[in-house]
Amino acid sequence: EGGSWVDAENCGLGLQDLLIMLYFVVEPTNDTVLVEEPESHLHPEMQRKLLNICKERKEKQFVFSTHSSVFLDLTLADTILHTEMTDRLQSFIAL
Repeated sequence: EGGSWVDAENCGLGLQDLLIMLYFVVEPTNDTVLVEEPESHLHPEMQRKLLNICKERKEKQFVFSTHSSVFLDLTLADTILHTEMTDRLQSFIAL
């Protein structure tokens, strides 16, 4: 009450991206969420918070394509796969 609203389009790219990702995190009809470079435009601490929110959503599967050391956290070491495509053959390697 008494606060003012700011349109998302007037916010930074990090907040805009975060709002879109959070929508799919809480949206009930999608069981699998694919996110390319979730770290884009986000401070490392915000990346950690987003990752923790995703980890709490046990009913969903998240697939991240990332270069961020935050998302490659050792707490997820058993769920990280490295994928590579060469000569039309694709391989998946558990790290």
